[in-house]
Amino acid sequence: MNTILTKMKLCGVLPCVRAERAETLANALEALASQGFPCAEADMTAWRYPDPGAIPLERAGIEIGVRVRDWAEARQALRTGARWATILPGPGETPPVGRMLFPADSANPAHAPAPPADGHSRGRDGQPVVCDAGTPETMRPNNSVEAMPIRDCAAAETSVSGLPVAVVPIRDCADVETLASGRLDAEIPMRGCADAQTLVQGCTDPERTRRLLALPGVAAVRWPLAALPGKAGEQAENLKRVWALTLGFSLAHIGINSTRAGESEEIAQSFATLLGMPYTPGPASDYAGTLVEAMKAGGRGAHGHIGIQTDCLERGMYFATRSGFAFDPDSRKNDASGRAILYYLDREIGGFAIHLLQRQGG
Repeated sequence: MNTILTKMKLCGVLPCVRAERAETLANALEALASQGFPCAEADMTAWRYPDPGAIPLERAGIEIGVRVRDWAEARQALRTGARWATILPGPGETPPVGRMLFPADSANPAHAPAPPADGHSRGRDGQPVVCDAGTPETMRPNNSVEAMPIRDCAAAETSVSGLPVAVVPIRDCADVETLASGRLDAEIPMRGCADAQTLVQGCTDPERTRRLLALPGVAAVRWPLAALPGKAGEQAENLKRVWALTLGFSLAHIGINSTRAGESEEIAQSFATLLGMPYTPGPASDYAGTLVEAMKAGGRGAHGHIGIQTDCLERGMYFATRSGFAFDPDSRKNDASGRAILYYLDREIGGFAIHLLQRQGG
């Protein structure tokens, strides 16, 4: 898969920043980078004279693309250093098909494509092109991405890892439900058309957003962000909370280390009584339900360990890594199929070892 698309998928949230001034836009991108976002898109479609050179596209730790109006602006953006260019659908195009264009040679952003002569989304030298399907309904004919009635979305023209790629706008919760009810088979970066906080809070059940990202065909949700002067840091922090929300972090269990013989039973029995949970003895630990594990012979952490479950272990670890944490590679545990389901941080917090755990069924 394209490296940038991989980063988008690991994050799941693609900020799309719109600002009236280049300085405000640059401050917003800087704030997003400081919060660990791997990618962000600068929306220049409202600028009278879009100039990607007016904003610094090279920033440590973050890939920056631009959202433009036509092929000429996309070509200029890629030559200036943009990592991708999202092109709006043409006037009157039915269905509205936008393109997300990547340089053919990611090591040389100046190697930019010319507009296709035949009107198709094939970039010169085979650079991948992502299509905008226009509406969620467009994605679902016969429940197959292959059957999309879009002339540009033949797999041979828009293949990434052998799969067609498309972009779908998310306008409101009804769109989320429409998409969640279908089966999508491609890697689909998605575009939102409402403020991120409004979209999340507007859903009566926030699980809808998480279910959307759990679909095998969804790579990321594009969240519009209207950058406000002096508010860049606050806006970036709020958007990172949305990112965290999509990961479904929750307490899985607490492990408590015993200091003497028989103490593990006392601990587990006490919590079982307190919380009305069943007490279960074991060879190495005693349990109060599944929430409390009392270790008989000690274990990781000065006091014990805390397990945090997440919808996607890979994405949860990526979030933690982008937030400045690291994991102990030797702590990995696998399920029966060999898939990783658990990793510990490489340091303790408050005397507790911390591990992330893949939620069952995820």
